[in-house]
This record gives sequence, structure tokens and C-alpha cells, in this order.
Amino acid sequence: MTKLERIKDAAGAERWFALASKCVPIDHPGLVAGSLEELLHQLRGEQRSARYAHFVAVEEGVDVAYGTVRLPLRDNLSNATVSFSVLPSRRSQGIGTDFATEILTFIRSEERTSAVWTVSSPVSEESPGCAFSRALGARRVLSRLRRELDLTMVDERKLDTLVKTKIDGHDRDYEIVTWVDRAPDHLVEGVAQLVGRMSTDTPRGDPSWESEVWDASRWREKEDDASHSGRGRFAAGAVDRSGHLVAFTDIGVWKQEPGVAEQWNTIVDSKHRGHRLGLAAKVANLRNLRREVPGALRLETWNANENTRMIAINELLGFQIVECVDEFQLAL
Repeated sequence: MTKLERIKDAAGAERWFALASKCVPIDHPGLVAGSLEELLHQLRGEQRSARYAHFVAVEEGVDVAYGTVRLPLRDNLSNATVSFSVLPSRRSQGIGTDFATEILTFIRSEERTSAVWTVSSPVSEESPGCAFSRALGARRVLSRLRRELDLTMVDERKLDTLVKTKIDGHDRDYEIVTWVDRAPDHLVEGVAQLVGRMSTDTPRGDPSWESEVWDASRWREKEDDASHSGRGRFAAGAVDRSGHLVAFTDIGVWKQEPGVAEQWNTIVDSKHRGHRLGLAAKVANLRNLRREVPGALRLETWNANENTRMIAINELLGFQIVECVDEFQLAL
């Protein structure tokens, strides 16, 4: 019989992280489990935008699965996001079904009526996680592809050529700026406004997910959370002649695992699209990352299949498809 234990202290966090360190490289080849530091920060409950609950499944005294529930606190108050996995050696034994059932029961007890999670598959075939999700009653609401850029193969001359030939002479109307970890005070409100547009302007498929409202205070909280979690943030943007930030992109790096970097947000204000500002900002930030973190070897990015503009930019930069990622949603 599988027993669900909620993790509440450092010893439990170490058990959770040990499981994640074994599962993530199998579930998502090329990715890392994150950091114990982030888990401990979430257990302290200092976040104002979300509350986290971490679990370990135990069978006959052995930890066999781990999972996390994220409960938004500012918006999407009927939703929860979920991640969980079973040790590869213990799969196909009913553990996943028992574990998922108990996690979903917990989500219902929190008066949430929807659970959302992602399932990764090899490029050539659908993983068992998709069939598992459908068996739980979930429906696929979004399909994405993970692409990877080998940072050791980036050609600076190619980047120069891309910027010179693709910006179409509009560069004199904009200034490209970069920073590390914290946005400059005069740009932070612009960052917040653009990030808020990520929940409305980028393809999200068909999930029941509300628009998110962002302001400078919420963005500063997000920066603080990253810092307390052992993540570095490398960012770039485009500023127009009036001083407004009109494009933004950022990359996250685990300070203890700098070899793998993750592309986070990228967005351009709709009134300023068509000038290749997304490309210009991403090139500047790629250089920002390589300058500040010479040990970064790979950059990962996820794009919805409908996001053709961003896919085109990533292909110009040399990203290659490595994994399919499907988002499922279950009405509770």
C-alpha cells in the first residue's frame, strides 16, 4: 500500500530532492532536478504569489515517488499545477495511480476545481504519461516542443550577421539593454507589464487559466524568490525613444548546476512588433549569459507549436528539437 507523506522539514526536503535527482534525468534527458535550496525556500512559505505542498510516496518503508502541488494565491484561485514522478525501477506497479489519486484528493481539499500538469515524450513517440493522464480523465490542452541550443557551438560571427541583417535598420529607434538578477528601477514596471502579457499574448492552447495581473511589486517578489532559490536571472530588453521597455527576455541558471540554462519569458509589446526586437533582445541576452556564466553548456527553451514567431527566432539561433511536452488539465 502506497502512503503519501507531506514534506515539511529539511530532512524531508532531502528525501524529495534525492528522488527528483533520480527521476528528472530519465523523464527529461538533459535537464537537472533544480536545487534543494529552492525546495527549502518554498517550504518556508515566504512566497505571496503561490503556496507549495511537497509530497513523497512511501511503499514498505521505501521512498518511491515525489510530487509538488502549486496553489496560486493572486489569480487562478480555482486552479492548481502539479508535478510528480515515480522512480523508474518502480513504475508500472500501480504506484503512480495511487499517488496521483491522493494528490488530487489534496487539491480538492484546497477547494481547487482544476489541476494542470505537463507530460514529456520523446520526439518520435508518445510517452506512457500521456495515456496515464487520459486514464485519470484529463484532456490535452496544449502541445509544446523543447528545443536545445549547444552553447559551445555558438558562432559570434553568425550572431553579428543575424543582428545586422534582420533588424531592418530600426535599431536606431531602440536601445538594447541587459542586466543580471534585478531589473533596473526605471524599467521594472515595464518588465511587470510585459510579463503580465505572457498569460494573454502567447499561445496557451485551451486550458481554463485566467489572465495574470502583474505590477512592479510582484516582479520584485519573483526576483527575490529566484535569488533565495539559488537561481540567477540574465535579462535583456529593448527600450524605445520615450524610455519605455517594449521587449523583454530572461534566462534562468541554477547556480549549483550552471551547465544547463533555461529560457524563461520572451515577449515584445504588440505595438512594436515587426522590428525583430525579439531576436535582438535574445541575441543580446545570449551574449549576456555567455559572458557572465562561461560554464553554461546548453540553453533549453519551450515553445507552443502555434508560436511560429518565436520558433522562427529560435531556429535562426540554432536551437534543435529534443523533446515533446504536452499540457493536460483535469476538472475536479
